[in-house]
Amino acid sequence: MYIRVLNAQKEQIIISPRIKAALDSLGLEAEKSEANWDGAAYKMLQVLQGDDFDIHRLRSEISYYDTKKGKKILGIDISYYE
Repeated sequence: MYIRVLNAQKEQIIISPRIKAALDSLGLEAEKSEANWDGAAYKMLQVLQGDDFDIHRLRSEISYYDTKKGKKILGIDISYYE
């Protein structure tokens, strides 16, 4: 699973290692519980505030695929609109 923070032109934004680690941890949490993907995605937006992102300018999009055991997250793109 990947987690990317992108600008409006879909270019990846570099984030601090501390924030990246927190996002990765939340990504693992989201993988365990498909019922609360939106909640985990919102927590990721809150974490990005630690790198001075305006939460109101962030949008998350979760890509997933179906398996025999249910849905699995392929990746999460978080777009930042300046």
